Amino acid sequence: MLAISQVLAMFVAEPVAQQAGIRNLYFGSAAMLAIIGVVGFRKLHGQKVPEAAKTTAA
Repeated sequence: MLAISQVLAMFVAEPVAQQAGIRNLYFGSAAMLAIIGVVGFRKLHGQKVPEAAKTTAA
């Protein structure tokens, strides 16, 4: 099932890359990766550290 979806994605990727331009796709991919990183950082930054972890880290 996974192999079939990968083959189908390859058939779809070529026309999309030709239409949008490979350079634009790279920039779009980089932007999405940066957004995912920022969201992950904010989620982790907002979590509280348990007291046990604070005492063992020092």
